[in-house]
Amino acid sequence: MRIFFSFTICGETFGLPLSSIETVVRSAQLLRLPKSSPELLGLLDLRGVLIPIINIHARLNLPEQPIHADQRIVVAHSEKCTVGFLADSVESVQITEEAASVASDTIYPDMDQYVRDIVWHNGSKILYCDPDKFLFVDPLDFTATPLTSDEG
Repeated sequence: MRIFFSFTICGETFGLPLSSIETVVRSAQLLRLPKSSPELLGLLDLRGVLIPIINIHARLNLPEQPIHADQRIVVAHSEKCTVGFLADSVESVQITEEAASVASDTIYPDMDQYVRDIVWHNGSKILYCDPDKFLFVDPLDFTATPLTSDEG
């Protein structure tokens, strides 16, 4: 059995292992870091802990969309880090048989590195992601460039 959490981004349904999901919160004001990487939308203050919010649209080569109040921030972790990302909506917890999936590279040889399997559940396609790749962050991406004396 595979137990995962599903969510939508730009009309596509994605899934991550339920064990990697920490919480889901309403879209909130993010703390912006000047001159940070485009991979970082900002930092979320979640009960006193700053969580980096990654730009999942850029990561998945999806069209950029403005942040709006109806979106949700999914906070999840991999083996190395905890990050958040914006989802257009969150679906639910899904339970499928392992046989209901196919390795993504057997269908799409050049499939994006973040999608491990294509899962069919209740007649819908779900792109099941590898949390260690989907949630990976390079610490250098989140380091703000110091202001020079000309800028500050």
